[in-house]
Amino acid sequence: MTRTAFSHQHSLSFSGGSDKLTAVANVSYKDNQGIMLETYKRQLNAFINVGWDLKEWFHLQAMLNVGSSNARNSENAISRYTLEALPFLPVQYEDGTYSRKGDYPGAEDTENPVRILKERKNIDKNQYTLANVIGTFKITSWLKLTTSFSRQDGSYINSSYNPSTLFGYGDTQKGKAEKAHRNTMSWTNEDYLTFDKSWNKHNLNVVAGASWYYSKTEKSELGAENFFDDYFEYNNMGVGTVRSKVGSDYTDNKMNSYYARINYNFDNRYLLGASFREDGSSRFGLNNQYGFFPSFSAAWRVSNENFFENAKKVIDDMKVRLSYGTVGNAEIGDYASMARYENKRLPFGKDMTTIVTLKSMANPDLRWEKSRQLDAGIDLSFFNGRIEFMADYYHKITTDLLYELQLPSNSGYEKTMTNLGKIRNQGLEMSLNTRNIQSRDFLWTTSWNYTMNRSMVLDINDNIIGKWGGRIEEGHPLNALYGYVRLGTWGTDEAEEAAKYNKKPGDIKYWDKNGNGMKDGEDQDYIGNGAPKFEMNMTNTFSWKGFTFMFDLQWVYGNKLINFTRQLMGNRVTFSNAYADIPVNAWTPENQNTMVPSLRLPGDGYENDVDSWSCEPGSFLRLRNIGLKYDFSSRMLSAAHIKSLSLGFNVENAFLITNYSGSDPEVTSYDAVFEQGVDFYTYPKPRTYSFTLGVNF
Repeated sequence: MTRTAFSHQHSLSFSGGSDKLTAVANVSYKDNQGIMLETYKRQLNAFINVGWDLKEWFHLQAMLNVGSSNARNSENAISRYTLEALPFLPVQYEDGTYSRKGDYPGAEDTENPVRILKERKNIDKNQYTLANVIGTFKITSWLKLTTSFSRQDGSYINSSYNPSTLFGYGDTQKGKAEKAHRNTMSWTNEDYLTFDKSWNKHNLNVVAGASWYYSKTEKSELGAENFFDDYFEYNNMGVGTVRSKVGSDYTDNKMNSYYARINYNFDNRYLLGASFREDGSSRFGLNNQYGFFPSFSAAWRVSNENFFENAKKVIDDMKVRLSYGTVGNAEIGDYASMARYENKRLPFGKDMTTIVTLKSMANPDLRWEKSRQLDAGIDLSFFNGRIEFMADYYHKITTDLLYELQLPSNSGYEKTMTNLGKIRNQGLEMSLNTRNIQSRDFLWTTSWNYTMNRSMVLDINDNIIGKWGGRIEEGHPLNALYGYVRLGTWGTDEAEEAAKYNKKPGDIKYWDKNGNGMKDGEDQDYIGNGAPKFEMNMTNTFSWKGFTFMFDLQWVYGNKLINFTRQLMGNRVTFSNAYADIPVNAWTPENQNTMVPSLRLPGDGYENDVDSWSCEPGSFLRLRNIGLKYDFSSRMLSAAHIKSLSLGFNVENAFLITNYSGSDPEVTSYDAVFEQGVDFYTYPKPRTYSFTLGVNF
């Protein structure tokens, strides 16, 4: 099912030039094999960057980046099929046929995951080109004009084929082929003036300009079924006699911005800044396409004051900072403010008929989402830079959140994009960099980072928004997890009380929050927070006579995860594979003090509601990276005309310490912003060993 995958990548760079012309070029190739059987991604990329002083007053910069990739992906549900496969069945029987879970009497029938990986084709091919030209005109010694133009083109093709031999994939369709093609094009033009002048103890830098952006996407897709032979796969869809899918799409969007930025510096002690942006996007309603986003900043380098001289023996640099500004968000997809239709295929009589239905209601007043943030910080440097410390406190209020709101069915529409409410985020970010030991041959440095964030939903117009494993409600954190509270299981001496809830001994016992004698939605409660209380990482680097050893530790603390994988597998133990502790801890007349219900047949029914039992601690300590590198001395390399040579060995995801019962606690299966902390049969995280060779001529 999985394997030890071997991957390799190679990069070759060239650089050179003269006083007026410089050039850098690179060609790279990657072949990454997936840990799932038959999966891979291969990528070839090349770029060239040329800078040319055509005149004393004109500099031209030109860049070109081209590449392509080819990947074979696994089926989205393959992780689930793998975990739920019955371990006592062989992958293949002696006659070469693949086993299926349904071969065991009473078990759920799904296709063998090894066979799916080997026989199902799902190929992605991608080609891209990015070109960028920048011209800089030096008008005076303190004024210059910069103009740039870039264009990006991409072509993507996904080809998939489910052969007629795969149960649940192509058997009933007698082979199923699909192709999806997407072409993208975008361009950006930016023009701005830069004023930069110093006099006496003053420096003033002013930038003012405008930018324009355009993007379009064209899509087409085709599907066919009922092939007389699997030989053709997706390469000759005309052989399939049933057209299962046909469609096309076109979208575009435009942006326009006007901006100005001012930075003033007096004697490298007092620094003031201000910026103003007017951004427009075609994605918003006609009444609110433009948004205004100002920001202001101030800093005081205390260490440059005369009264600080005596303190410089210890603190060689100290700066305090304060800023306040507004930024906008327009990431909602194209045409989100417009009324939209969708086409569907539905049975009508004996035939499938195409219909067009209302999908999204127009919102001409849809406007930019805005985040206003106050930031206060301090930078400190001790003992000639041997200790550097930075700390920032931020307080951010996001208003007019862009959210796709579900509408009642009697509206005639499914949903509408709207601006909804207000969310607060506030937190602390700190970093510490130290040179612990420094001598002629030995250096030990440490880099430490700490972050914490607290969110709160302040206003969503009295709505309650349901999501996987939780909900969004005023007065609660954004990533609050929500579900039933599992008290345990009903015991034999509670049979009469259990019967009031249509339960029997061995069934799950939930908290009847509202005391109405039945399990309903009002019994649910907040059971955790998907966001951690804090995150830290620490990197230590040791260097000695050409050897460099480093390790990077990551610590996440205080979050909860909904292990929906465990929840489902715990309920399906008699007809699917399960966690090893489920049968051991299941309720029996001799083992009644347990959270795990009695084992049951499919016809007995089971409950898959999110509850406190599936809400697990997500804290972990991970060794993200550990590596050793050796740099050969120039004296050893000079005879071979080699400028530098290094050899290295790295291990990523070297170890993990956690109480989480799933495969990895650093996971979210759904929206990482609104649905953080839900694990639903997640693709496993690999441990990667890598050898590196670097040569510079």
